[in-house]
Amino acid sequence: MNTNIKRIPVAQTLVAGEKLGEIYRDSGNVQKALDTFRRVQATDDSVQSRLLNASVLLEVAQTFEKLKHPLEACIAFEGIATFYPDTALATDAWNRAILAATDYGDVQRAEAMYRRLLFMAAKNTMGPPGVRIAQASVAGIVFIPPSAGTVGSSISVTVDMN
Repeated sequence: MNTNIKRIPVAQTLVAGEKLGEIYRDSGNVQKALDTFRRVQATDDSVQSRLLNASVLLEVAQTFEKLKHPLEACIAFEGIATFYPDTALATDAWNRAILAATDYGDVQRAEAMYRRLLFMAAKNTMGPPGVRIAQASVAGIVFIPPSAGTVGSSISVTVDMN
Protein backbone atom coordinates (compact mmCIF):
# COMPACT_ATOMS: atom_id res chain seq x y z
CA MET A 1 0.00 0.00 0.00
CA ASN A 2 1.34 3.43 -0.99
CA THR A 3 1.50 5.69 2.07
CA ASN A 4 2.81 8.68 0.09
CA ILE A 5 -0.64 9.74 -1.10
CA LYS A 6 -0.95 13.49 -0.95
CA ARG A 7 -4.24 14.81 0.44
CA ILE A 8 -5.79 17.73 -1.39
CA PRO A 9 -7.76 20.21 0.75
CA VAL A 10 -11.51 20.10 0.15
CA ALA A 11 -11.60 23.80 -0.82
CA GLN A 12 -9.06 23.22 -3.61
CA THR A 13 -11.05 20.23 -4.87
CA LEU A 14 -14.26 22.28 -4.97
CA VAL A 15 -12.59 25.19 -6.76
CA ALA A 16 -11.15 22.73 -9.28
CA GLY A 17 -14.65 21.34 -9.84
CA GLU A 18 -15.99 24.84 -10.43
CA LYS A 19 -13.23 25.54 -12.96
CA LEU A 20 -13.93 22.22 -14.72
CA GLY A 21 -17.58 23.21 -15.04
CA GLU A 22 -16.55 26.55 -16.56
CA ILE A 23 -14.34 24.73 -19.09
CA TYR A 24 -17.21 22.42 -20.07
CA ARG A 25 -19.58 25.38 -20.45
CA ASP A 26 -17.12 27.46 -22.47
CA SER A 27 -16.44 24.51 -24.79
CA GLY A 28 -20.18 24.11 -25.45
CA ASN A 29 -20.82 21.02 -23.31
CA VAL A 30 -23.47 22.74 -21.23
CA GLN A 31 -25.14 19.64 -19.78
CA LYS A 32 -21.83 18.32 -18.49
CA ALA A 33 -21.08 21.79 -17.07
CA LEU A 34 -24.39 21.87 -15.18
CA ASP A 35 -23.83 18.33 -13.87
CA THR A 36 -20.35 19.34 -12.66
CA PHE A 37 -21.62 22.52 -10.99
CA ARG A 38 -24.36 20.55 -9.20
CA ARG A 39 -21.77 18.22 -7.66
CA VAL A 40 -19.62 21.07 -6.31
CA GLN A 41 -20.84 22.08 -2.88
CA ALA A 42 -19.08 22.95 0.34
CA THR A 43 -20.88 21.49 3.33
CA ASP A 44 -19.65 23.67 6.19
CA ASP A 45 -20.88 27.19 6.98
CA SER A 46 -17.59 29.07 6.87
CA VAL A 47 -17.35 32.35 5.00
CA GLN A 48 -15.11 30.74 2.38
CA SER A 49 -17.55 27.86 1.85
CA ARG A 50 -20.56 30.17 1.57
CA LEU A 51 -18.76 32.30 -1.00
CA LEU A 52 -17.74 29.19 -2.94
CA ASN A 53 -21.32 27.87 -2.96
CA ALA A 54 -22.61 31.28 -4.07
CA SER A 55 -20.05 31.47 -6.88
CA VAL A 56 -20.94 27.95 -8.08
CA LEU A 57 -24.62 28.92 -8.13
CA LEU A 58 -23.58 32.03 -10.07
CA GLU A 59 -21.92 29.76 -12.66
CA VAL A 60 -25.17 27.77 -12.93
CA ALA A 61 -27.16 30.99 -13.40
CA GLN A 62 -24.76 32.26 -16.06
CA THR A 63 -24.98 28.91 -17.84
CA PHE A 64 -28.76 29.21 -17.98
CA GLU A 65 -28.38 32.78 -19.25
CA LYS A 66 -26.13 31.50 -22.02
CA LEU A 67 -28.76 28.90 -22.93
CA LYS A 68 -31.40 31.67 -23.11
CA HIS A 69 -33.38 30.08 -20.23
CA PRO A 70 -34.36 33.19 -18.25
CA LEU A 71 -36.65 31.42 -15.76
CA GLU A 72 -33.93 29.00 -14.65
CA ALA A 73 -31.38 31.83 -14.57
CA CYS A 74 -33.77 33.93 -12.47
CA ILE A 75 -34.26 31.09 -9.97
CA ALA A 76 -30.50 30.53 -9.66
CA PHE A 77 -29.76 34.27 -9.22
CA GLU A 78 -32.58 34.55 -6.68
CA GLY A 79 -31.08 31.56 -4.86
CA ILE A 80 -27.76 33.37 -4.48
CA ALA A 81 -29.45 36.47 -3.13
CA THR A 82 -31.73 34.50 -0.80
CA PHE A 83 -29.39 31.83 0.55
CA TYR A 84 -26.14 33.83 0.53
CA PRO A 85 -27.17 37.45 1.28
CA ASP A 86 -23.99 37.99 3.28
CA THR A 87 -21.73 37.46 0.25
CA ALA A 88 -20.46 40.12 -2.11
CA LEU A 89 -22.44 38.43 -4.93
CA ALA A 90 -25.89 39.07 -3.40
CA THR A 91 -26.60 42.55 -4.78
CA ASP A 92 -25.56 41.67 -8.32
CA ALA A 93 -27.58 38.45 -8.07
CA TRP A 94 -30.73 40.40 -7.13
CA ASN A 95 -30.27 42.73 -10.09
CA ARG A 96 -29.66 39.87 -12.51
CA ALA A 97 -32.64 37.92 -11.11
CA ILE A 98 -34.86 40.95 -11.75
CA LEU A 99 -33.56 41.26 -15.31
CA ALA A 100 -34.01 37.52 -15.94
CA ALA A 101 -37.59 37.63 -14.63
CA THR A 102 -38.26 40.54 -16.97
CA ASP A 103 -36.72 38.63 -19.87
CA TYR A 104 -39.01 35.71 -19.04
CA GLY A 105 -41.97 38.09 -19.10
CA ASP A 106 -42.84 37.71 -15.42
CA VAL A 107 -43.18 41.39 -14.60
CA GLN A 108 -44.98 40.75 -11.30
CA ARG A 109 -42.12 38.59 -10.07
CA ALA A 110 -39.59 41.21 -11.21
CA GLU A 111 -41.49 43.95 -9.38
CA ALA A 112 -41.73 41.86 -6.20
CA MET A 113 -37.99 41.13 -6.31
CA TYR A 114 -37.24 44.81 -6.93
CA ARG A 115 -39.30 45.81 -3.88
CA ARG A 116 -37.50 43.18 -1.81
CA LEU A 117 -34.14 44.47 -3.06
CA LEU A 118 -35.08 48.03 -2.07
CA PHE A 119 -36.26 46.86 1.35
CA MET A 120 -33.05 44.92 1.99
CA ALA A 121 -30.92 47.79 0.68
CA ALA A 122 -32.72 50.25 2.96
CA LYS A 123 -32.09 47.98 5.93
CA ASN A 124 -28.48 47.56 4.75
CA THR A 125 -28.65 43.77 5.06
CA MET A 126 -26.98 42.74 1.80
CA GLY A 127 -23.37 41.75 1.42
CA PRO A 128 -20.60 41.71 3.97
CA PRO A 129 -20.14 44.75 6.24
CA GLY A 130 -18.20 47.54 4.57
CA VAL A 131 -19.21 46.39 1.09
CA ARG A 132 -22.98 46.82 1.41
CA ILE A 133 -23.17 50.56 0.85
CA ALA A 134 -20.63 50.46 -1.98
CA GLN A 135 -22.72 47.86 -3.81
CA ALA A 136 -26.00 49.62 -3.28
CA SER A 137 -25.55 52.12 -6.09
CA VAL A 138 -26.28 49.32 -8.57
CA ALA A 139 -29.58 49.60 -10.46
CA GLY A 140 -30.31 53.21 -9.57
CA ILE A 141 -30.27 52.75 -5.80
CA VAL A 142 -28.35 55.60 -4.25
CA PHE A 143 -27.46 55.52 -0.58
CA ILE A 144 -26.93 58.63 1.44
CA PRO A 145 -25.11 57.39 4.56
CA PRO A 146 -25.92 58.94 7.92
CA SER A 147 -23.64 61.65 9.25
CA ALA A 148 -20.54 60.39 10.98
CA GLY A 149 -21.00 60.20 14.72
CA THR A 150 -24.78 60.58 14.60
CA VAL A 151 -26.40 58.03 16.86
CA GLY A 152 -29.64 56.45 15.74
CA SER A 153 -29.71 58.07 12.31
CA SER A 154 -31.20 56.21 9.40
CA ILE A 155 -30.10 55.61 5.83
CA SER A 156 -31.90 57.45 3.07
CA VAL A 157 -32.62 55.61 -0.16
CA THR A 158 -33.28 57.34 -3.45
CA VAL A 159 -34.52 55.31 -6.39
CA ASP A 160 -34.08 56.55 -9.95
CA MET A 161 -37.02 55.08 -11.88
CA ASN A 162 -35.81 56.43 -15.26
